[in-house]
Amino acid sequence: GVVVCDNLVELGTEAFAQSGISLFSAPVLTSLENNVFIDCTDLVSASMPSLTVLSLGTFKNCTSLKNLEAPLLTEIKANALRNTAISRFIGLNVESVGNYAFAGFISITSFDIPNQIVKIGNSAFGGCENLSSVRIPNSVISIGSEAFVFFVHKDNNINSLTTEQIKAIYSGEITNWKEVGGKDEKIVAFQRNEGSGSQSMLVRFMDGKPIMKAPSEQVNDLMSGIIE
Repeated sequence: GVVVCDNLVELGTEAFAQSGISLFSAPVLTSLENNVFIDCTDLVSASMPSLTVLSLGTFKNCTSLKNLEAPLLTEIKANALRNTAISRFIGLNVESVGNYAFAGFISITSFDIPNQIVKIGNSAFGGCENLSSVRIPNSVISIGSEAFVFFVHKDNNINSLTTEQIKAIYSGEITNWKEVGGKDEKIVAFQRNEGSGSQSMLVRFMDGKPIMKAPSEQVNDLMSGIIE
């Protein structure tokens, strides 16, 4: 159903949770408690032009949500947009991104992090399997754990690597898996093309340590070239 609330200014916890609404509009809404629309799988579009904060779990698991109008947002809290179908998001006024805020954005392909953001929470982009472009401004000084994930082939017996070991691999100091407890096999360290979101994150992760030049066959334009 369609819900239009012209005079609504506040919504309580789980106000529309698991409901069958498909469109929501509240032009003067300024306050949300937690999980207001959680599990509203039929919700396609939401308009809240006066809202400044998306609370915990606001649209979590709203798997059909493609359109969100909230131009005044300054804060997106944990799980607020987790597992939605939004394909592009430009948060011009957002200053803070919480843990898992955008996790599970299945359709999103690009993300423009606003210039004023300084901190991104843990796993903020976890599970965004089609995300191929991220613009990270110089204002960002902290990115939470698992916002950027390294992985190995499923047949590799290495279960974990330290930050220093990963840096040594990508700088070319470590070249064989046996040096980190694995098999006596050459390490093939894939990279993304220069200017991509993933490669920009790798440069930041290396924290000034030079990245070795990868052979052309180890540089992929898209994540699909690395993950099958």
